[in-house]
Amino acid sequence: MRNPLVFLLFMALCWLPTLMSAPKTLEDYNAAIAENPKDAAAYSDWGLFYHRDLGKVEEALADYNKLLELAPESVEHYPLLISAYLEKTCE
Repeated sequence: MRNPLVFLLFMALCWLPTLMSAPKTLEDYNAAIAENPKDAAAYSDWGLFYHRDLGKVEEALADYNKLLELAPESVEHYPLLISAYLEKTCE
């Protein structure tokens, strides 16, 4: 049987770089959007960071919605929005 403490330590070490780099990354995304508020790709990146790296579904949904408002024709981003909505409804 595997030791759950070892597993938790391993998971913590895997997530540590992401959590420690979060403020710098958020600052980078904020700067990119401040520089060009109509850059749909920046909202996509920001939403992905919130959703996948930080687990903040509400913030991700706001960014995904803004992304689709700016670029409704970019159907490749719709799965991001659907995934976040599904995660929100299953909480």
